[in-house]
Amino acid sequence: MKIQKFEELTIWQESMRLVELIYQVLQSDRFKSNFALKNQISRCAVSVPSNIAEGFERENNNEFINFLRISKGSLGECKTQLILAVKLGYITNQNFVDLERKIELVGKQIGSLIKYLRVNRTNDRLTTKKHLRK
Repeated sequence: MKIQKFEELTIWQESMRLVELIYQVLQSDRFKSNFALKNQISRCAVSVPSNIAEGFERENNNEFINFLRISKGSLGECKTQLILAVKLGYITNQNFVDLERKIELVGKQIGSLIKYLRVNRTNDRLTTKKHLRK
């Protein structure tokens, strides 16, 4: 069975959950004084599932791998911005630890999918694999 829609990908679902968690943290009144940082964190977080979706829709595994790498890079950017937010007192250490766990989970999932796609470089849609579908 092949995955037909990016919404079926576990990594897309998990990255969307990460975005929701980040948006909840960004609702804090502490961010009112620093719209630029709040905006940057929002943008890099949304970039993760957006690039997963865009890469999937390209219908070419080589391009998909490229977009997955971009998503992984956005995770690093997001983590960096969150570290800064902790240092500036905008989020708590516990908020950061919770988000960092989710970032690491999504990063590992993206890495696993990249490895899978490298082995299966055909331009066909993804076949069902445990780490791809919930």
